[in-house]
Amino acid sequence: LVRRRPPPVFAGAARLVRKRPRLGAMGCCKCNDCCYCPICAWTLPWWGMLRVVTNNELLKMLLIPFLASLGITIVALLLLGFLAFPALTVLCATVTGPFAPVVAGVLCIAAAGLITFIAFQVLFGKATTEIKLYAMQEQGITDYMEEKYGFKEVPEVGMLADAMTTARFLGLQIFMMIMTSPLNVTPPGLGTLIWIFCNGWLSTWEAVSDLLPMIGYKTCFQQMHHMFRHLLSYFSFGFCAFGLMLFPVVNVLSAAGIAYGAAILFGHYVREDRIGPAGLPVSNNDNNE
Repeated sequence: LVRRRPPPVFAGAARLVRKRPRLGAMGCCKCNDCCYCPICAWTLPWWGMLRVVTNNELLKMLLIPFLASLGITIVALLLLGFLAFPALTVLCATVTGPFAPVVAGVLCIAAAGLITFIAFQVLFGKATTEIKLYAMQEQGITDYMEEKYGFKEVPEVGMLADAMTTARFLGLQIFMMIMTSPLNVTPPGLGTLIWIFCNGWLSTWEAVSDLLPMIGYKTCFQQMHHMFRHLLSYFSFGFCAFGLMLFPVVNVLSAAGIAYGAAILFGHYVREDRIGPAGLPVSNNDNNE
């Protein structure tokens, strides 16, 4: 019998199967036996939250920022509930009719989430960076990069660079939230889900932006190019991450899980063995000399 060559589609699938396995998609172990599905990236923040609540070291990083953010959230909810909710109900009645109280409640919660989101970005910036580096070490990503690229240690992000990144993405996120806010009104519920989906990719970009320079994606345009190559994982991860961030009180804990999950997601990008246009960091070149 003559062995036929597989059609191009199946040949591509065969090459995909033969590729070296990556980190476990759930970040549950280092056995590299399970496959990574970009669509399933929405599960990573949940697995990150589970890891955070079961790790005392990670919880200690969150204690002071959590108490501060909790106080801000309570004050925001009380003020919006007593001052903004009645006015929003009357305003929405002309558009949504009997759904006005529901829509007004959703808008108040979203506004409280926005206020808490801003407070979180200011208070948790440094803590989330530390969580990412901790997760990279725990998940074996740091060891892989040291072995593959010759890092003696993974370069850390400076406090000033971290603050600038936070401010840049905070302004862009607020702009996008305001520009797409009409989606919240019609249709009720479904419009909010569409709004979250449209804004989620920015949460993913922010979560991995301080890690991408480690594999050669440093500038804004270079990181956008990386995002376009991984649209499914950016939208999938971001949909869950941005949605969790809008729930007051819960967003404090979920933010830590998002940071941990972002490190796992970055691990999948690292395992692609694709270096960006900027090349490896200078410290890596020094290590190799």
